[in-house]
Amino acid sequence: MITDGYNLNGTARPENPLPAQSALFVGGAGVGAMSSPANQAFVNDVYGLLTTKEMLPPSYYFNMCWQVFSLLMMTGNLYDYNLVQ
Repeated sequence: MITDGYNLNGTARPENPLPAQSALFVGGAGVGAMSSPANQAFVNDVYGLLTTKEMLPPSYYFNMCWQVFSLLMMTGNLYDYNLVQ
């Protein structure tokens, strides 16, 4: 239950009402977990969250952008600009 805001003492202060979560944090954690095959169950769970519309409020542009970026990376469809010559 990663939220999109926290107080200085570590308690959750979400901008989006739960159970909605921020794709910035959830997607970033899922993409980072792709670095080790031992994290595959967590990556699968994050992918499942990112593919559901219930995860995010439909009008949050920034969250929706990070949802798309995370899904592109997790599916191997993020374009690698290093290959451009």
